[in-house]
Amino acid sequence: MMTLPEKIKVLRKQRQWSQDTMAIKLNISLNSYGALERGEIDIKFSRIVELARIFDLTVSDLFNDDTVNLSRRKEDKCRRFDDISVCLLYTSPSPRDAHE
Repeated sequence: MMTLPEKIKVLRKQRQWSQDTMAIKLNISLNSYGALERGEIDIKFSRIVELARIFDLTVSDLFNDDTVNLSRRKEDKCRRFDDISVCLLYTSPSPRDAHE
């Protein structure tokens, strides 16, 4: 099982972000971010929530063992949303139907 700091590092690398980019996104120093990724500091829950937002994941996703597929979640959500939009488009009554 991957630790949270290891998972954060994997997610950062999947997005091709530098540690400096992450430090900026979290509004912390590069040294603090490095310590976070190395597991040298405890991560507060508020920081976990912020990390989930930055990675466009849920907090649960950060603790899920299936890290490899996490980068695809947003694409999956979009595809599902597009499918729903298409269904709604064809199943919703048209304003013209009210006049018949």
